Amino acid sequence: MGKADTKTKEFWRNNARFADLFNTVLFGGQQVLRAEDLQEKDSDLSATVPLGSGRKYTELLAKASDVVKKQAFGVEFAIFTIQNQSRIDYSMPVREFADNALIYLQECREISERNRAQKKAATYDEFFSIGKDDRIHAVASLTIYYGETPWDGPRSLHDMLADMPEELERVVPDYPLHLVEVRSSDCYTFSHPDVEMLFSLIRCIYSKDTESEVLRSVRPDIAETVGQIVRSKRIISLARKSRKGGNVNMCQALREMMQDSKMDGMREAYKNLIRKKLSKNKTPVQIAEELELELAEVQEFIELIHKEQTAQV
Repeated sequence: MGKADTKTKEFWRNNARFADLFNTVLFGGQQVLRAEDLQEKDSDLSATVPLGSGRKYTELLAKASDVVKKQAFGVEFAIFTIQNQSRIDYSMPVREFADNALIYLQECREISERNRAQKKAATYDEFFSIGKDDRIHAVASLTIYYGETPWDGPRSLHDMLADMPEELERVVPDYPLHLVEVRSSDCYTFSHPDVEMLFSLIRCIYSKDTESEVLRSVRPDIAETVGQIVRSKRIISLARKSRKGGNVNMCQALREMMQDSKMDGMREAYKNLIRKKLSKNKTPVQIAEELELELAEVQEFIELIHKEQTAQV
């Protein structure tokens, strides 16, 4: 996600926002996560996994979830992760499963190394793994999809698997993807105003609702995060100019975005028409006459078409 990924990571590192997201989406509004109890956890989920029987070859598996936190429940804790997605990833259930597996593997490695250092391994088997009574901590993950188009990817591991007989399906474990689609997030009632604002603004932009009240007074930091997510230079610029001047009115920026989009659509349509006419050996003068465009405009389009063709070679 580039810069958008940086802004969304910053947004969700706030404990109150993080807790509200999980409590609303995964726990139906129950206050399971508490902002004051959440702690940042190292998001480097590297794990060294031995490959092969009796050999010392290892492979470094490194993956970073976007935001990783942990919370204590009594004397133990659980781990919670967020993965930000701007595009549909059709391998997402496997990716999330692998990310969580890396967390479990890392914890097993740390327990094993600690036990060996403290000479706690009671048996030969425990020396090379973890202790019989050792326990690892639960991991719960959320994937946030910010895209404008509906998520049409798989929502579980079984959705990705080739057809298999019922008997096999019963014994192959499934892995559900906990997915939040921002574009259709109006089914949730978030308690934290920043979370509600972020999701509402993105929905307004995607639905092109330029008159929504939610657009009229937006904090600059939230506006910039939204601008990065929807890739709007206008919103980003407006937010940065308003950092010291109070809240942002995004109504006009959204209208200008829509106008830019229309212009981009018209330019793309003209480019496709000119490409077809060039394939029929029409000259620039003929194309300009047929499309009622200035010759200079047609030549600009032709130059752009040639650049795109060269780049594809």
